[in-house]
Amino acid sequence: MNTHFDVIKNENFDGFNVLCQALLYGARVKVMPGQLFLIEGEGQSKKTAFVHSVALSTRLSTITFVLQKRFRRAIHQRKKVPVPVGATFSYFAKRDPARYAKKIGYPVVVKEVFGENPAYAVYDVKNAKQLVEAIAKVKAHLPTTAEHEPASYAQTINLSSAEMDEGGTRSKSDKARFLIEKQLQGAQYRSYVVNGKHVLTLQKENDAVFEVIPSETTKLLAENAVNVISGLANGMVDIVQNKQDEAYVVELSERIIIPETSQNRLVVCDKVFSSLFLSEVELADIKLRSKKERSTYHLTFHGITSSTAFISSLTEVASKIDGKLTVESTDDVGGSVSVTLHTKAILAAFFIESIFSNHHISNLTITRRKSFRKRLLLG
Repeated sequence: MNTHFDVIKNENFDGFNVLCQALLYGARVKVMPGQLFLIEGEGQSKKTAFVHSVALSTRLSTITFVLQKRFRRAIHQRKKVPVPVGATFSYFAKRDPARYAKKIGYPVVVKEVFGENPAYAVYDVKNAKQLVEAIAKVKAHLPTTAEHEPASYAQTINLSSAEMDEGGTRSKSDKARFLIEKQLQGAQYRSYVVNGKHVLTLQKENDAVFEVIPSETTKLLAENAVNVISGLANGMVDIVQNKQDEAYVVELSERIIIPETSQNRLVVCDKVFSSLFLSEVELADIKLRSKKERSTYHLTFHGITSSTAFISSLTEVASKIDGKLTVESTDDVGGSVSVTLHTKAILAAFFIESIFSNHHISNLTITRRKSFRKRLLLG
């Protein structure tokens, strides 16, 4: 992938790819902060939406069951979806976590019970001393100390259980819970399920990640992990298969997360996110235009305080992607700036993400210019 994309934060990469697909297919898009994308049909009567890569077809209430590992594990166990042995404990518990880890055998994983997917975790905990340290790390992990700003629902989840000690340090409440889970050894797979069907599987081996054709068992397990949770349309499923060919679901996310080592592989990204995007617009009965790698896009930004400074920034970013930028109109009273940008769809997505990361923008409306040939035919 072009070095320009190094500035796309890993936690924003899924939303970036959704935006890429919307631009490729000429969808009318309204972009809002936090990677909220409203996708509209030509007549704007039919709509769908994404938050990062979480589609409108996934119910908001369902996200709670995916994020809450205690609920999710219970659902999977009830529906015969195999998961590693594990148990939750409150942070004020001292002896029970150590006893339990010894009982199930090291190494273990210590995870947040409730957090943004994929939730924070400490892996390869090999003894009681490391267990104490791992629990302390998980307890201290909050939006105010995390490297990135989590989605709004994750902020609510984490902050609602946070407390501040006399020294002013924030951490999770002692009454909040964490998960100790047996760390399984074996082949590691990450499968992507869209609209209940397997789309692609990656395998991790040492530091390499590559696409594989999974066994029917692995494929079915990934689909079941998503489908048994009512209201969940799409998901990313991490699976470990041991030497006895027993497969277990070790993680599930409602967001479509691509490993950092595979983010430069456009074929993988396109296959997963194209399936996701096309599936959602089909459910909403939105008619798309033809797929075009390069086009001219009309962009109207709202909430701009200084059009002069803002246009200067737009020009600078456009030059980095070798895009042709033309200013159409400015409205300093209404706080809007309209431009056209001619470039590749993937570079337009980078342009938009870069502008949103550096400016306070209330919203952006994107439309793709109709081809000259089509306008002649219609005229």
